[in-house]
Amino acid sequence: MNPGDTSQNIPLFLQLDGELDQEALSWSVQEIMRRHESLRTTFQTIDGEAVQRIAPAVTDFALPCLDFSAMEAEQQQQAVRELLPREAGRAFNIAQDCLLRILLVRLQPQQHLFLVVMHHIITDGWSIGIFSAELQALYQARVQQQPSPLPELAIQYADFAAWQRQWLQSDAASEQLAYWKQRLQGAQSFEYPADHPRPEVNSHRGSNYTFTLSEQTTRTLKTFSQQESATIFMTLLTAFKCVLARKTGSEDIVVGTDIANRTRQETEALIGFFINLLALRTDLSGKPTFRQAVARVRENVLGAYSNQELPYDVLVDRLHLKRSYGRTPLINLLFVLQNVPGGSASASAGNEQEQSLSISPVANEVTSSKFDFAVFMAETAEGGMAGSITYSTDLFDAVSMQQLVTAFEHYLQAALAQPDLQIHEIPLPAEAKQSQPAPEPQVEASKQERRPASLRKLGNIKGNRTKL
Repeated sequence: MNPGDTSQNIPLFLQLDGELDQEALSWSVQEIMRRHESLRTTFQTIDGEAVQRIAPAVTDFALPCLDFSAMEAEQQQQAVRELLPREAGRAFNIAQDCLLRILLVRLQPQQHLFLVVMHHIITDGWSIGIFSAELQALYQARVQQQPSPLPELAIQYADFAAWQRQWLQSDAASEQLAYWKQRLQGAQSFEYPADHPRPEVNSHRGSNYTFTLSEQTTRTLKTFSQQESATIFMTLLTAFKCVLARKTGSEDIVVGTDIANRTRQETEALIGFFINLLALRTDLSGKPTFRQAVARVRENVLGAYSNQELPYDVLVDRLHLKRSYGRTPLINLLFVLQNVPGGSASASAGNEQEQSLSISPVANEVTSSKFDFAVFMAETAEGGMAGSITYSTDLFDAVSMQQLVTAFEHYLQAALAQPDLQIHEIPLPAEAKQSQPAPEPQVEASKQERRPASLRKLGNIKGNRTKL
């Protein structure tokens, strides 16, 4: 709990087009806060331990508003450009502040911005999806003068926290700890060559670069993965790790990934911080083929999934991993395939007989990075894949990250085309003939894997491990 640290802020910015019922929106937010105790929770430090304090539900919530509608167009655009990063980067006092911050901005009579910022201690990407879906359902019901369509929650986050504390004393927790001790014995943080020296204190300043994989590459990725009894995440992670190995000469690579960690059905509808961090360590020694490397990564990932309940912070303490301010012990790099619940990026709220309210995400420029860099990927509605790499500007220049992404895209295509080549024989862009692009992969067609939710369903949460 570091005062002034804004790297834990998770923003959700939405544009509302159409006739807005402000009372219905206020009531919807109030009802979500009533339903989820986590949104009314603060954290105080008592005798060195964090203690949760849950405030009573409010019955007279007033939606904070700013009115930009009188501004000239250019002035308004500038005001919005300044407002979004300021709201996303405003620090919370987790001992005193409500850790859910809401702001409505009126741009025109039928155009508004709805800005939501939460502290990561009470939410995660999955929770952002729940918030979005509940907001739309409740707003629509209120506009239509109907009662809430949402069932009461079976448990609250505090119940999960109590269960987790009890579970940590169990034999199952001891078995998972033994697994991770064996798996991570002797592991070192993976260091990707930086453009600038690592500062003593991480400023968390970051930037973002986006990219896409074609529909054809995505189809081939799915088919190959299915043939290898792997998920597309496993194949993508293998290609990513192979590129890291090629660029650094390292054969022992640790990359982190997020997992929803909602293993109980009762937790699936809760807003709260459930997400866990898994350290995925892969040995790429012995000149394996790409197909063999996928099998190694598959084994790593399945083992990690089977031992996912042990909180990473507990693992760090039990393994006595070195902590330093602003850095995650052992894990410098993150790779995530986002698959989270929630409404679509563009939706309508209100009675079909009335003018609908269109809801769409507003891009928020990423300005912070908790890791050296983090890759987030998800399938798109068009059948391809969208990706982004969020990186520390303390360490990397934009061109280095663009080159890394280009190498990843090229290597993935080449590996899928010739998966029985050894991983060091698959060419990187600088090694390939400039006049010849990577060959499009050819494999037998087979039934595709089920499509996960799109990255864009949650707006721009890529820089905060979500994604959502």
